[in-house]
Amino acid sequence: MDQLIQTLALLIITFEFILSFWWLLLPFLLFSALLGSFESYKRVNYLAAMKWVTLQLSVPRETRKSPKATEQIFAALHTVGSSVKPKDRFWKGKVGDWFSFEIVSIGGDIHFIIRVLEGNRNLLESQIYAQYPDAEIFEVDDYMADYPDSMPDDQYEVTGGELILTKPDAYPIRTYPEFEEDNAGKDDLKRIDPLASLSQSMAILLPGELMSVQVLIKSADDKWAKAAQSEVDKLMGKKSKVTLGFFGKIIIAIDGILFPSAGEVKKEEKEITMSQLTFGKQEQIKAIDRSTSKLGFSTNIRFIYFAERSKFNKGRVAGVTGAFKQLSSQALNGFKVDGDTKPDGKWPIKAIMEFRRKTKLYKKFKKRAFAVKTYVLNTEELATIYHFPDIGIESPLPRIEAKKGEPPINLPIA
Repeated sequence: MDQLIQTLALLIITFEFILSFWWLLLPFLLFSALLGSFESYKRVNYLAAMKWVTLQLSVPRETRKSPKATEQIFAALHTVGSSVKPKDRFWKGKVGDWFSFEIVSIGGDIHFIIRVLEGNRNLLESQIYAQYPDAEIFEVDDYMADYPDSMPDDQYEVTGGELILTKPDAYPIRTYPEFEEDNAGKDDLKRIDPLASLSQSMAILLPGELMSVQVLIKSADDKWAKAAQSEVDKLMGKKSKVTLGFFGKIIIAIDGILFPSAGEVKKEEKEITMSQLTFGKQEQIKAIDRSTSKLGFSTNIRFIYFAERSKFNKGRVAGVTGAFKQLSSQALNGFKVDGDTKPDGKWPIKAIMEFRRKTKLYKKFKKRAFAVKTYVLNTEELATIYHFPDIGIESPLPRIEAKKGEPPINLPIA
């Protein structure tokens, strides 16, 4: 009770001080706002000066490669660091490099598109050729450049959303090894492609319709792996800890309840072994350990569908959300549409809010801008979401029909 009274007294005194001397804080607030505006100005200029390249990729029809090959590509891209020194962030507006991996269907014609900074193009191409020697990579114009700067408008209607995780990113989603069945050895390996349902949904689009899934990534440091330890501690039942409370007193937190103590208290945690946990919790801890052992990327995933108003079919997006739903697991993690980005939110002034959300989503998609809500996916998870099809997958994804070869060495020259 004394602790509560002291805390309330401190809050009252602080509030009265602010009311009496608010004008003393005004210069500091204005200076802080000025610094923020300067940093934003520099960032806008830096982003505008970035030189992007749009690449389109096709792989041979006879390729026999699992998503493991694409996972190696993502692992190599982790060398492109995203950390920025504070002074460069402030004075230059610098931000970390990122990539945009996209699967787009324009009227049912599906393309693998990668947007990459010009300085990172050689690294990306070399890693793709290392895993897919016969692949073809073309530089193309940005397909979004053919459309207006803002939607919806009189000609087009748009919908879509951004995907977020249902649980902390320490918990992995279902990945491609779980979609493989090995009944009688390597020769009888059967693979269910997680992209098959998505490609089928995209293939049925008609001329005048466009659907695209955008996966934005930039390398993450190991902080996410360290943060995952707290989730493991929760599963292990480690809840008791010692924290320093107000006015220098020690407070013991047990199961979320705070108990004040007059003296020092040593940290005590009950040790629980894996064998004492339920089978489900053991599997969760093992999955987290496997997930955090791989390289991670800060990730945003968004999808968009727009079409001429006479051809617009809002039900198309169910194919995208359904394709990502198969990557979900009740015990581990999964995807859901961020409610803050859904154009059909329930608002009193629904029409106005829907229009604003659609416009904001479309502009972010066209600029390949990172969203506020980011999460970490490892290389295996990314390869499950974005990979290139092998010969065993019957889908309308783009392939090279004929393999190119070198001319014979004895070819006569005129």
